[in-house]
Amino acid sequence: MMNTEWRINKTILDQSSPFERSFLLQEISGFKTPDYYMGRLKMLGFIGKESLLDAGCGIGQWTIAMSLLNKQSVGVDIRDERLSLADALANGMSITNIKFQRASLENLPFPDATFDACLCYETIMYVADAEKSLKEMRRVLKIGGRIYLSAITLGFYAHQIFGRRNFRSIKSIL
Repeated sequence: MMNTEWRINKTILDQSSPFERSFLLQEISGFKTPDYYMGRLKMLGFIGKESLLDAGCGIGQWTIAMSLLNKQSVGVDIRDERLSLADALANGMSITNIKFQRASLENLPFPDATFDACLCYETIMYVADAEKSLKEMRRVLKIGGRIYLSAITLGFYAHQIFGRRNFRSIKSIL
């Protein structure tokens, strides 16, 4: 049985920018355990597959969860620092059925029909050409493959403002 707790080399974490370190700690703390991410993937049917793509993987928390439920997972991102953190997380957990690489979503470096499923979580709104990115994701999917796409919308920002405990300080700034 694999230990599904987050583990990362402290040296790599210390070498990260304050922004990236803060982002990583937000995404892997509290209830956001590997089991949390795996539970979400199970609800989507992203389990027992041959190969999955995490398009815009960031620090790799979703890619890691995919690798724990499937034969292989691949995460792509354009930010080198996030890919380094993703590698460090996967290495810290001794995960070997995972690969991270630098790539643009508008030009995915994979042959047609490579993946059984693709997850693009809160990334599509940041790409330069969303339509081209979606076509690329569809291109690398096998026939019958599934894409899960989520986007940050106005509701996310409302939650960030109104769902925080320090609402008074935020309200005073507005």
